[in-house]
Amino acid sequence: MESVVSRLLGMPRAFVPVVPKPLPPDTSLRVYHSADRECCLAIYSENEPGHFPPGFSDVFEQTLDRPDYLKLVLNVQGRLAAVGAIGLFPRMIGLQNVWLAFGMVRPDVHGQGLGTALLLARLAALPEPKLPMKVLLSNVARSESFLERFGFEYQGQMPGLAGGPMLDVRAALLDRGSWQRCREIVGGLGFAPQEIPATQVVDFWAVPPPVRQSGPPS
Repeated sequence: MESVVSRLLGMPRAFVPVVPKPLPPDTSLRVYHSADRECCLAIYSENEPGHFPPGFSDVFEQTLDRPDYLKLVLNVQGRLAAVGAIGLFPRMIGLQNVWLAFGMVRPDVHGQGLGTALLLARLAALPEPKLPMKVLLSNVARSESFLERFGFEYQGQMPGLAGGPMLDVRAALLDRGSWQRCREIVGGLGFAPQEIPATQVVDFWAVPPPVRQSGPPS
């Protein structure tokens, strides 16, 4: 089995900023707030079959609670419709690594360009890359065709939860030109990329916050 470590130093294909189809009327982008938590957990629960390995809900909750991951949400007609996270990882060897995490769209609005818009918005929130950045994510087979449109290619596998399946990792290379194009597309959708808070560097050694008890999805 090919180790993801052995390929992280390799050079993936260039990221392709895909223009999304017209978004639903009254779609807005903003930063995640703690008040969105229950709605985000409900979207995760609806997307878990076929999109996320079993048992990852705790990891998603920890990501929502961590201040060092930037989380963005899309609202459609005042109702939360999509959520996704992004984080910069400390540069040690080679390129700066960026991780996209837990991008998901409410099932009843799948196929309307929201997933593409959310992916581009998260990349638009990165600082301007002086050197190319390697954008990584883990995925299940069901999302491969979506990711391939953006240039993401297979890099290897990484361990999942203890005793769980290995996770595929894909990557694409984001340079200044493709980053700028992401910002242009996001601006053309009616969002203001300059108003999105800058993505922070993830504290790799931080202890994840404990999972808070949640009530039933509203």
